[in-house]
Amino acid sequence: MTAQHVKRAAAIWRKQPGYGGFQSPRHYEVLIDGRGYPVKAIVAIALEQAGEPLMTPADFPGRFDGRWHRALKALGFEIRNKQDEYATISDLPTVSVAELLDIITNLGAPLVITKNKAESAEQNFRVDPSNPNRWLDGNWRGVPQDVEPKEAYVLHWMVNRSTVCIGRYLGTIAADAKRNCLILDQPRFYEVADMDGSSEIHDRMHAILKQPGPVTYSYYRPTVTTPNETSEQREARYRLAEARLEQPAFRRAVLSHHGGKCAITGCATDALLDAAHLPGRDWRLGHNKATDGIPLRVDLHRALDRKLIKLNEKCELIWASPKLHGIYDEYRVNRRARRGKYVTYESDRLGGLFAHEKARPRGQWDSAQQLGLHGV
Repeated sequence: MTAQHVKRAAAIWRKQPGYGGFQSPRHYEVLIDGRGYPVKAIVAIALEQAGEPLMTPADFPGRFDGRWHRALKALGFEIRNKQDEYATISDLPTVSVAELLDIITNLGAPLVITKNKAESAEQNFRVDPSNPNRWLDGNWRGVPQDVEPKEAYVLHWMVNRSTVCIGRYLGTIAADAKRNCLILDQPRFYEVADMDGSSEIHDRMHAILKQPGPVTYSYYRPTVTTPNETSEQREARYRLAEARLEQPAFRRAVLSHHGGKCAITGCATDALLDAAHLPGRDWRLGHNKATDGIPLRVDLHRALDRKLIKLNEKCELIWASPKLHGIYDEYRVNRRARRGKYVTYESDRLGGLFAHEKARPRGQWDSAQQLGLHGV
């Protein structure tokens, strides 16, 4: 068996998946020209190409780094553990359909949509072996139309996992003479908690994800375009979109860092918690680490956004509007804790900057959520 036999075996498998009764890889795969293939099938077909009788699946012991793994590695091919790869997408930030729709419609760029419904198709969505920060999507016929590399995003929907991946579109590479892989840069993965729901929001999402026609590619194109956009404006728009994509992971990181409890009330019910950016932190500038925010109960978060409450630098409640009729009085700290200088934080200002005003005490902030993505 030679490297040429192995490459011929890969070509045969692409044309005839399931050849010889073999199945798609579940645990280990061999990388051939950047694509993963089932080790047993490739070895069996390669040996057949070398003149040996075709082996059956039962002829293989199926252990890691056994005879055939070593033989393929000796020929220069890499053996990859698929479980390690998919561990990347097994523990994900959860988003609602409403949150996902908000992300998609505010990217400010076209979206190429692909999907797979069968678990066996997952082998066609994998890490780029030449760059761990990129993923390769599919074994598709043709290429996306009317979208340019770096000017669009790809959304890959793994239906059976209820998982969505969104990454910047960098173009395609050939899988074979007729098929192509889409290149996704810096992809983000999200588990969609309520994809099967029924509402106007769900209808809008399904209209985007389940467009009629060929299954290869569908598209979402924003209605607002900027034909005279400069390169600087384009890069700023890209950075804004990238920061927006980070928000679900930001929420999860903030809640985990603070023990999953509201900083004011101690509420630990995940469905009732939001992540709020701290003073001086701006999601538009990439401030999306766990230490850039605090968890707040949803009602407190809304009250903060509407300037009905104020917190000090220790994230303690120091003031509540009379309009709230004392409903948060039990959470207010003693007035003596508010002595000193403060600064007001204004979330409704573009850029999320502090307003350093001498007339105001320092440390006070009255809004923390700058993102238009409510609930994140």
